[in-house]
Amino acid sequence: MSLEVFTLWVGDSLYGIDISQVLSIHSDIEKIQKVPVDKSGLLGIAMYQDQPTPIFGLSQCLKMRPRAEEREELVGILTDREKDHVDWLSSLETSIKTGSPFTKATDPKQCAFGKWYDAFTTKDDILVEILEKFDEPHKKFMVWLKR
Repeated sequence: MSLEVFTLWVGDSLYGIDISQVLSIHSDIEKIQKVPVDKSGLLGIAMYQDQPTPIFGLSQCLKMRPRAEEREELVGILTDREKDHVDWLSSLETSIKTGSPFTKATDPKQCAFGKWYDAFTTKDDILVEILEKFDEPHKKFMVWLKR
């Protein structure tokens, strides 16, 4: 007999749950009906195979910040860093057109994105893969500028 386990990271700890004890895993909470019960982690109920089924949020059960909040914060940070770079390019364009000195960072580790990127850590392999795609072009452009 073999045991199949669903693994997940919670903070810096790796957990495993016997897959036979898991009915379903979803991040879509739109179909959950709220219930007037104050139980830790209970998000509400949803219909599963025509049966009302209690839905629990793992992060709430563990008294942790929900992943949706973490994602929203990350999107906000990346949106702000994008605005920084739009402003940076605008300043560079003005400097080229007017001959005025360019005073923004030219070291990719000194701009707000570079500082954030170098300090950011995650165990989310997909997110790491996406963010790595930002790194090389970000560094290459700054090196080109220094020529």
